[in-house]
Amino acid sequence: MIDSMFYGLIFSESSFSQSLPATFVPWGEGYAPFLQGRVVDMLYFPMFTIHFPKFLPFVGGTSFLFFRPVFNIADAAVSVSAFLFIVFRRKWPEYMKQEEKEKKKKEEKKKKREERRQMRAEMRKRKAEEAANLKK
Repeated sequence: MIDSMFYGLIFSESSFSQSLPATFVPWGEGYAPFLQGRVVDMLYFPMFTIHFPKFLPFVGGTSFLFFRPVFNIADAAVSVSAFLFIVFRRKWPEYMKQEEKEKKKKEEKKKKREERRQMRAEMRKRKAEEAANLKK
């Protein structure tokens, strides 16, 4: 966003058909006003221009460029992913709950294994004590 703010103010215009890159120009003498600069990583799709007749109030004598927005690829990716998070938000907590259940099951199995190991150790200790008492 910051780059599109100022690029139009400080660079000369260049296009794909020109072989010369954009160059620095004095401040404010660039190819576009504030917030309307076109940056390399931006997508710009002007479709058509409408010229309003002078007799129309407020907009008379001006032109309107349809689909003027400039889209940055990275910003578009962030916006799309945020939209997808909102749309599929109900599935994510369920997945997390399932993961937590599996984790609890593993912990319970580990706890049971440890209890069995301790019981076996106690049984061996008792047998050893009984054998020692029988020898006396």
